[in-house]
Amino acid sequence: MPLPRLLAACALAAAVLLFPDGAAAAGRIALVIGNGAYADGRDLRNPPNDAADLGATLGAAGFQVDIRQDLTRQQMLTALQDFEDKAAGAEAAIVFFAGHGFEYGGTNWLVPVDAKVKRESRIADETIPLDRVRQALEPARGLKLVILDACRDNPFRAGLGTLTRATTARGLARVETSGREAIAYAARDKTTAEDGTGRNSPFTTALIRHIATPGLDVRFLFGAVGDEVRVATAGRQEPFLYQSFGRDPVHIVPPAPVAPPPVVAAPAPVAAPVPAMSTERSDFEFAERVGTIGAWQAFVDLYKEGYLVRLAQERIETLKAKQTVAALPGGGAEAKPPAAPAATPAPAAGGASPELTEIKREVRRELQRLACAPGPVEGEWTSAATEALARFGRAAKMRVAVADIDAGLLEQMRRYDDNLCKPKPVCGPGEKLKGETCVALETVCPKGTRRTASGRCEATKTAVVPGTSKTKPDAALPSTATSAAKPKRDRTAEYYKCVEWATREGVTGNCRNILIEP
Repeated sequence: MPLPRLLAACALAAAVLLFPDGAAAAGRIALVIGNGAYADGRDLRNPPNDAADLGATLGAAGFQVDIRQDLTRQQMLTALQDFEDKAAGAEAAIVFFAGHGFEYGGTNWLVPVDAKVKRESRIADETIPLDRVRQALEPARGLKLVILDACRDNPFRAGLGTLTRATTARGLARVETSGREAIAYAARDKTTAEDGTGRNSPFTTALIRHIATPGLDVRFLFGAVGDEVRVATAGRQEPFLYQSFGRDPVHIVPPAPVAPPPVVAAPAPVAAPVPAMSTERSDFEFAERVGTIGAWQAFVDLYKEGYLVRLAQERIETLKAKQTVAALPGGGAEAKPPAAPAATPAPAAGGASPELTEIKREVRRELQRLACAPGPVEGEWTSAATEALARFGRAAKMRVAVADIDAGLLEQMRRYDDNLCKPKPVCGPGEKLKGETCVALETVCPKGTRRTASGRCEATKTAVVPGTSKTKPDAALPSTATSAAKPKRDRTAEYYKCVEWATREGVTGNCRNILIEP
């Protein structure tokens, strides 16, 4: 017998042995489908393994599991009809599907192994709409959860694109939920999921690790799964959970029952019983055990405000700072999921995490480099450091406060040149700033004027070149005009006189005009 089917059989046998009275069937049920043996070379290797392994995990956690693999369209419809009959009044009902899935015309479709969609009109005839799966969950009175590791790229996209004007998008389309319904995508809408290189896909690997944790809220569960998938795929794949739960926690596997303390005879008066741990405190401890940003954020989203919410927000900031420092050059080796803290001590009043303290120290060191005068680098944050941070904000033309200090701000400060906050000299009239010094402006005088040694513009004097109608600035040319009574003009003599004068005075006159004037 193939290994996936053997695991499925073992899971069913375990469920029968653990719950012979049918209590699991009435409380929690699951339909797990893995389609991989597709026609036309579109096979997927991992979905049958995903279905077998996840079904075994749910069976061991007390679910009545129906594991199906490589189903045709008719077999998928039959399995959904059978599951719908069993879901009436169930405390939790889950449908998991691994295989090909795509969005077309605004509707999400799951692909049976015998689908050979050649044209748009056959999509509804050969595939299963997601709404049919949701319909099978409606009779359940509690949690209704659809998990789709089916966001692989549309296998019919190229063919449909040539046969119709409608468009096909990558991945699945977003959905709206109501009541206690939730739909989890292995990759958020309009993106695709990876099948993986191991036995299971990255999404199912993380799901198997967390789904059977007793008392783990569904939102915390998929927060932890999302963090692991983002790390495993180097950010290429981001799972997403659509849900409309209220404030109360929603569990896939209920919390483990707490045995009552043994009754010990004691003399009167008997001490009052210790109140049971609140649900909020219990969820806080679950988030701490998971220890990821997604788990802490789910806690904050659920409880909104309060002392424990403030502690959770502090954990989020600490984890973000670690991730940012690790991403800096030389900041660390390959990214790993942040480890869970060893304990949950409440921070001292006005205190800060060691990571934030170190970042503040580096910020003050940068403020010194930028000439913003923050005071001493070591020690407590002071009012002088706050004023220096404000000076930096004005010089950098950005709003920044002490509450904004994090690794991202530190990295941004390091990009500025030295002495950013140093005041620039104020130049007087006729001066301009060059570097850090004021220099005189170069005056460009208009035509007919010249610039003096003091930088002022003065009008130039002009004189007529002898024997011509031309003028020459700043020259006093001797007159060479002959008497009007003289019958004939000696142009050659006038020319040589002009040349002699120009040579003596060191100027250039247009003496050649004497020879060519009429």
